[in-house]
Amino acid sequence: MRKVAVGIGEKATLVCRASAVPEPVFSWFNQHDGQQIGTSGEHFSHSTMQAKVGDVYESHLVVSAVKSEDIAVYRCRVHNMMGEGEALVQLQQNSRPDPPTDLLVQNVTSHSVTLNWTPGFDGGDSQIYIVKFNWADKGSTIEAKPTHITIEGLQPYTEYTFMVQARNAYGNSDISSSVIARTDAQAYSADDIQLTEVGFNEVSKILTWSAPSHDKQMCIKVEVSADGEQYKKYGPCVPVSDGSYAVGDYNSGMKIRASICDPKSATCGSAKAASIEFSITVLIVICVVVGLVLILVTVIVVCCCYRRRASAKQKANKDYEMETAHARSSTTYSTPPHYTDSSLHKGLNSSVEYGTARTDVPYLTGSAYNTAGNGYGQDGNAYYPTYNGGPPPAYNGSTASDIYKPDPWDAEPMFNDNDLNRLNNSHLENPYLHVSGLPNPYDYEDYASQAPSTNVTYDNTSMPESGYSTPNHSQRKVIHEVIV
Repeated sequence: MRKVAVGIGEKATLVCRASAVPEPVFSWFNQHDGQQIGTSGEHFSHSTMQAKVGDVYESHLVVSAVKSEDIAVYRCRVHNMMGEGEALVQLQQNSRPDPPTDLLVQNVTSHSVTLNWTPGFDGGDSQIYIVKFNWADKGSTIEAKPTHITIEGLQPYTEYTFMVQARNAYGNSDISSSVIARTDAQAYSADDIQLTEVGFNEVSKILTWSAPSHDKQMCIKVEVSADGEQYKKYGPCVPVSDGSYAVGDYNSGMKIRASICDPKSATCGSAKAASIEFSITVLIVICVVVGLVLILVTVIVVCCCYRRRASAKQKANKDYEMETAHARSSTTYSTPPHYTDSSLHKGLNSSVEYGTARTDVPYLTGSAYNTAGNGYGQDGNAYYPTYNGGPPPAYNGSTASDIYKPDPWDAEPMFNDNDLNRLNNSHLENPYLHVSGLPNPYDYEDYASQAPSTNVTYDNTSMPESGYSTPNHSQRKVIHEVIV
């Protein structure tokens, strides 16, 4: 449906065009009320005329002064003896234009795109067009009066999105549908795509390069030559954006060169020889790493030695502590107390209480000894212990009175401990041992026939008798402890 826009009170002309043979007849109707409009009148009129070329006929409906009630849709009917047809024309007030349609991309180069579109209804006023295009995260706009435009200065091999919008005195139209176009790759010459810097490090075996502004699709071709041979391609074509490439098979004396290529056209620029260099930075890094490793090894060795010495010292201290803990303490024994007759054969007994010292205790000597075998004197005061049912024998010229003397500190007459054990002390120098490994204290009759004595150091004063020894019994056993 065609549109015609005018202002209120202005003259409006609606055109209906048809191609027919023979000449057709045109009729106009108001679509709102369906009434047919006459060919002549003060407010509406229409006429038919033939176009200058072909069998094209036009009918013009003229509204002399448009009123608000005239804003409507009108129907044009065409008929002849061969048939009929009709078309609709909308009369409206002036407004902003309709959006362009049929936006197309007509031509594309590496730096330009040509667009074409169909204009929309102008809204009753002349209109211009605004072309908008975006790429990546960027955007731009260009104004155009005709319905086609060529946009220059675009980037090679880049995707762009294009849209068109119409504008008149009453405002902007809606934005048209968008189209996408990608520019072609740059058509480089050898000089255009030559690399600026190419370097190679013998230590890291890394090839580096610097390139001018280029298409993202460009790549670097690496070539090597050994022993004066022709250059041969090494590896795949590497993207320019990588900036470096490892040549692992490099040997001293090789030559390396690089060139930038267009993979689409399989064309490459002139190759540039790589400058072979030995990077002092890499050498410094290697030296630092080696130094750190040596320091680390030294620290580990020192720590191991220190730990080993500490472990040995700890072990020595532990052994010393064990020896100290298990060492026998030197005990000094006091002279055992004397006991009454009822406890004479009990050995040492801590429960026996001492009596008050006596100074008036008599004792018997010589033949005054009681022969009754009970160990008591005739007056019942002094006494001597029996020895095998009789008086104790003399030893080394000593009498019983020399051997058995009363103890003035006991509650009853007792005997000096050294006197009671005199017979036992004589065995200490005897080298012959009995079952216990010590000399037999009772076999003192025939020491002269024994073997020569050996030197044995023995402290009898620190070795108390067993609590179960019997001093006046011939078969008594005396247990001593010897610490070697």
